[in-house]
Amino acid sequence: MDQIGVDQKEEKRKNDEIQHLFFPNKRNFHIYAELLKSCQKKLIVSMYQISHKILVNILIDLSLNGRDIQIVTNSSSDDKKAKSILLMMIQSSLEKIKIAVYEKELCLMHQKYCVIDDQIIMTGSANWTNNAFRKNVESVVILNNIKEAQLYTCEFWKVWSQSQILRLKGQNLDFSPFIDIESMIFMERRRQKNKFNKIIDLENSHQQEEGDKDEEVKEQSDESVQCCQSQKITKIDSNLKRKRIRKSNLQQQRHDLQHNEFHEGNLVIQIDALDKQNVDQIDEFEIML
Repeated sequence: MDQIGVDQKEEKRKNDEIQHLFFPNKRNFHIYAELLKSCQKKLIVSMYQISHKILVNILIDLSLNGRDIQIVTNSSSDDKKAKSILLMMIQSSLEKIKIAVYEKELCLMHQKYCVIDDQIIMTGSANWTNNAFRKNVESVVILNNIKEAQLYTCEFWKVWSQSQILRLKGQNLDFSPFIDIESMIFMERRRQKNKFNKIIDLENSHQQEEGDKDEEVKEQSDESVQCCQSQKITKIDSNLKRKRIRKSNLQQQRHDLQHNEFHEGNLVIQIDALDKQNVDQIDEFEIML
């Protein structure tokens, strides 16, 4: 039973890490809205279009209750309704909601995600519009993962740093083309990180070069050892060959000496026989005299 309980908790934890919401669906929209309301500290939103009244009101309430709300959206300079909603959010939140507009020629900021408390990501095809949640066929994935949230946060600040911050100027919006302090910090950290990565890459490159050199020296050393060993083997073979030849010559000389000794022995025997024969003849001759 204990193991079953552990398995059930593990399965629940896995299910909590990723969820899928499909629209139109009232229950799923309720889940989506409640997750936004659960924000405790910080909410960043990167959204192509924002006009859904319920979601806009949630953002305003969060900001007035001390949550840090920052939004990047696509340029709405030609859309009076969208522009009025952005103006209303800034005014109603007492300028606590920070909004930046991405505006580049022939280029859209088409992302649709938010990150809650640096941990929960809600991303998918749905804009924050009535049609997206009530009429269109849309899908949203919810990820509960700090590491993945960091990736989305880095992407958010990259787009934010390329956008223009909206500020109130009387009853109108002013597009301020400067980067605020958080963007400056983000860009500086990114620059330092890139610099550090370049240093690491350079060190790795040097280590690789040194490793290649060591390998080359080792190969040369191995080749030198093999060459020396080959030379030694050749020298030994040569010495063995000379010794074999010398042994063969010595054996031949020994054989020749033995052969000569044999002939010399026969010659001595023959001489002795002749001497004896001569002595016998001399004795016979003396007797005859």
